Amino acid sequence: MTAQIYVPQLIQPSLDGLLKRYPEGRRRQRMEPFYRNTAAEIMRFVQPISLYDELFAHDAPHLFAWTAPTTVSFYLAVCTLGAELDTEMQRLVENDMAGAAILSEVALTLITAFTRDLHGAIRQQTAQHNQKAGPAYRPGLGRWPLELQRTIFSLLPTEQIGVQLTQELLMLPAFSTSLIIPVRNL
Repeated sequence: MTAQIYVPQLIQPSLDGLLKRYPEGRRRQRMEPFYRNTAAEIMRFVQPISLYDELFAHDAPHLFAWTAPTTVSFYLAVCTLGAELDTEMQRLVENDMAGAAILSEVALTLITAFTRDLHGAIRQQTAQHNQKAGPAYRPGLGRWPLELQRTIFSLLPTEQIGVQLTQELLMLPAFSTSLIIPVRNL
């Protein structure tokens, strides 16, 4: 299989999770407009795109060491919100730290929703082949070592979507993430 591009239908992120830390009252009344304005503004800067591919044991045998014995293949994916968001974040860091913090929170909510959307699309795709896609894992979280980033970037042509991996294993643009999704037969 050749790596596929996935562009989600962009929707404004739900702010419920971010706003729940502010109980009803004056502080919530002060903060909620900032979050709502930032959520509306962020839509001008994001260019969500992802790249994913299904791989088998012969493609990356060392990755299978991290999966369950029932795994028959896995999907690797890299998702990004694009470089324009990084530029806007840098501008805010220099001029408005509070605005930068809120932008970062909203962007993280958006990239999380994006990865869930991609994961759902992969689940639908695998279900058509009588298979089940497992949970989406991220290198650097849980038992998945961060060094697996190098493997993902060596197997996917991430330059097609403008994502690079630094020597320190950070992705650029900053609001990018990678996924490993194991697949098993039903």
